[in-house]
Amino acid sequence: LFVMSSSSASSSAAAKEPVSLEEVEQRVKQKHDQLEQSTQAMFNNLAAFFQSELAMPAEDYALIEQLNLATAEKYKEMAGNAQQVVTFMTMLKKKFSEFEPYLEKIDEVERGVEELDQTVKKLDVATKRLEAKFRQFEAQKIQGSI
Repeated sequence: LFVMSSSSASSSAAAKEPVSLEEVEQRVKQKHDQLEQSTQAMFNNLAAFFQSELAMPAEDYALIEQLNLATAEKYKEMAGNAQQVVTFMTMLKKKFSEFEPYLEKIDEVERGVEELDQTVKKLDVATKRLEAKFRQFEAQKIQGSI
């Protein structure tokens, strides 16, 4: 069985060489092998593409997980700080309540000092008036003896 070669058919229509079945089978096998290699390369490239496309979200999720862990650690630290502040404020409140009676006594003493200061000022004014009257009296006595 002889078949016309496609390469010879394209070169000239008048000169056609007969091709044997073995040559055809060999060419078909070569084309089949080339197609198989091309198909395998295409699948390998597609697999690499999909792997890279899936790797990016996986890396994103890993980064988000790290961020979540860091955030959780920060919130844990902040919660510890807040607890320390609450403990400190409770201690301050207790100390203030212990000092409150002393503060009330200080306020009471301060009011007493203010009252005493007012009394001293009144006494000073009265003393100055009395001194002025005494000088006036002495001046009259000295004038009366002359």
